[in-house]
Amino acid sequence: MINEGNTIGLITARSGSKRLPNKNILNFHKKPLIAWSIEAALNSKYIDDVIVSTDDNRISDIAKEHGAEVPFLRPSSLAKDSTESIKVIEHTINSLAQVNRNYTHLVLLQPTSPLRTGQHIDEAIELYKRKKAKAVISLTKLKHPIEWTGMISEDLLMNDFLKKGLGNSQSQEFLSRYQINGAIYVINIDSFQKKKALIFRDETFAYIMQNSDSIDIDTYLDFKLAEIIMANEIQDL
Repeated sequence: MINEGNTIGLITARSGSKRLPNKNILNFHKKPLIAWSIEAALNSKYIDDVIVSTDDNRISDIAKEHGAEVPFLRPSSLAKDSTESIKVIEHTINSLAQVNRNYTHLVLLQPTSPLRTGQHIDEAIELYKRKKAKAVISLTKLKHPIEWTGMISEDLLMNDFLKKGLGNSQSQEFLSRYQINGAIYVINIDSFQKKKALIFRDETFAYIMQNSDSIDIDTYLDFKLAEIIMANEIQDL
């Protein structure tokens, strides 16, 4: 199903970041943050070409230094806060196709997941192969039951915060729930082109990652937490 030459690893890294400026190239354990995702992709047994999509020359230079290709710069119209990943993927696939570089499978990796490794990527791809899937998405288990969440009024009253009868419930009484961690998306490109989606209603499977490997760096606090986890090799949170 996955043959030599037909799987692309795509790392999307635009220049703008309001919460943590220049986060994609911040020094993280002696390397630019994006370098960790590039190295993870290069260490995969299944990814053939590692491409970085960026609108920024600094990111482009750093990506090339660490072994990725940057065959084009992304237009500024696709580098806004509101730009959907689907549009960036579509632009990459179409731009590469124009120079006769066509792929069957795509592995989307965000540069803000430095604790995701080549082994994680390979395990996700192997699940994709084993299930003959259209997509595999990485998830992590929620630390607290969703039943313990609710809405409050403007005056902070919690009258309807929990459903009746849940106030004294223990966490183990609830079913486990998971959230997308953004670290890995393995996608069949033909299915993507038809549906223009990353998750399909059928034949999409979950690759489960530990919470400690699922840090998505969006703020300074995320950054420091990821540094602590890596420095101490914490297995789970």
